[in-house]
Amino acid sequence: MSNEKSNQDALKRQRDLLVAREKEEARKKLLAEKQRKEELAREEARKAEEARKKAEEARKKAEEARKKAEEEKKKAEAAKKKAEEEKKAKEEAKKKAEEAKKKAEEEAKKKAEEEAKKKAEEEAKKKAEEKAKLAEELKKAKIIATETVNKLNNIDKAKYIKRINNANSVKELDEIVASAIKESDENTSVIDEEEKKKLAELKAYRENAIKVINELKNIDEEKQGFINEINVAETTENIDKVVERAEKLSEQKTKEIEEAITEIIEEEVETITTPMQTIETTSDELEEGKEQVTEGQDGITEVTYKITYNVSKKNGKVLVSKEKIKEEVKQQMKKRIVVKGTKKVDNTKYVSSSELKKLIDDCDSTVMRVVNSNLMFENNKEVVKAQALYDTVRDNASVLANSKEKLTEAEFIEAKTKLMGATNNLVKTYEKVVQEANERDKDVTVRVSDTENTVIKGHYEDEEALKHIKLLNKYRNYEKDLEIDEDLMRIAKIRAAEITQLFEHTRVDGKSLDTLRELLGENIAMTSEDVGAEETLDQFKKSKAHNRNMLKSAYTKVGVAIFKLRVEDGDGNFHYETYTVQVFLAE
Repeated sequence: MSNEKSNQDALKRQRDLLVAREKEEARKKLLAEKQRKEELAREEARKAEEARKKAEEARKKAEEARKKAEEEKKKAEAAKKKAEEEKKAKEEAKKKAEEAKKKAEEEAKKKAEEEAKKKAEEEAKKKAEEKAKLAEELKKAKIIATETVNKLNNIDKAKYIKRINNANSVKELDEIVASAIKESDENTSVIDEEEKKKLAELKAYRENAIKVINELKNIDEEKQGFINEINVAETTENIDKVVERAEKLSEQKTKEIEEAITEIIEEEVETITTPMQTIETTSDELEEGKEQVTEGQDGITEVTYKITYNVSKKNGKVLVSKEKIKEEVKQQMKKRIVVKGTKKVDNTKYVSSSELKKLIDDCDSTVMRVVNSNLMFENNKEVVKAQALYDTVRDNASVLANSKEKLTEAEFIEAKTKLMGATNNLVKTYEKVVQEANERDKDVTVRVSDTENTVIKGHYEDEEALKHIKLLNKYRNYEKDLEIDEDLMRIAKIRAAEITQLFEHTRVDGKSLDTLRELLGENIAMTSEDVGAEETLDQFKKSKAHNRNMLKSAYTKVGVAIFKLRVEDGDGNFHYETYTVQVFLAE
């Protein structure tokens, strides 16, 4: 009867265990579904916020585009007005330049005509004076020639005088006189030797005098006249007088030539450059430190002068006058305009909010990868704390990224530093928990039969076991506290490992508990990994048989073991199943 009841209790416990497992799985599914819905809700909210931001950005861009278009329109109108004013100014300047040019040309033409008329009059006067002078010289030469012929002997004087009166030049007179002298010499005969000697001496004297005459300068036209006078002179005194007159005339003409002034008129073109002017102004639409330059150019004007020089052998070339006769603008001077910006420059560096959004997505991917690979630790206290920190930092970064189109570099760096720090902290926390689990989990051998063993992997929660005993003694209330027995603690650990293979009150090898120690009482439970000592004790309380064992006054000693069985899947992930054993002994 006792064995039948024991089997019924075992079946009931198995059913309870299955129900507990189903409830736990359902709880996990509900939690997962809740998390999925929350994630979907967050995603929808994020998308809605992004859509709102995009719409706001589009509105702002449209407004900016409208303002920009208005500004461009104003600028275009201003530029058009300025261009029209410049065109008008150029046309007026061109008109004035043409009028000035026309006036200058008319004045120059008038002046040139007046000067030409004056010059013609002066030349006519000069020619008349020269003609009168030549006529006077010819008159004097005829008188001298007539006197010379009258002094000759043995010639037809009337014939020569007639020729002299009809002569038209001094040269022609000289030739007539020379011919008369020659004829006179040919027709004259010497009477005696003494006279002949005198004539020879006079001839030699004449020849020397003629030689002197020929060496004189600047009297080429008068030389023959002087020579004719010498040839008819009857005494050396008269010859000397002729030579003296010739020398004086040569000296006078040489002096006149040296002092004679020739007027030379030249034209000279002078290029005058009007330096470009620079005008500086300011604009509050242009950033401080920047400039807009409208280049200008120098003005170029060509001025034509009439320059008059007097040239003489004595004084050389002497400037008499310099008169402007023409002025032509070749290139108008344009002012160089420099516009300096006065608009204060914002030196703040900005980063697009999309950079922070991308960083958030990258961190989310990293966190999701780590979490999905280590789901068994998502309820670990350290992991929960690190996850909460990440969620807070991540939400703050998301709010910042969605609040504006551009972030200051300082805002971006601060958000990035915090987000990367929270991400690394969560990753390292998971790594730490996994490492601790790997270090904590050991191979545990379970005896399956007399000849066969199996090896499981997990670890014992000794502190939780002691906590469980403390809670158990508190629950026993007025009953005497159960004494912790080291051997029972050892047996409880053996049984906690064994029930992972066979969840019954018999051993895996089919033997009874008495093979461990006689007169033992036992409670066993299997829960999920996150169920602690208090929850397991509550589970035992809900079972009449388990509760009876815990409160039985006959029991004086106790041993408790909590074993976390590591259950691995094919992807390298694992989770824990918790197996709790209470063993009691009455002595």
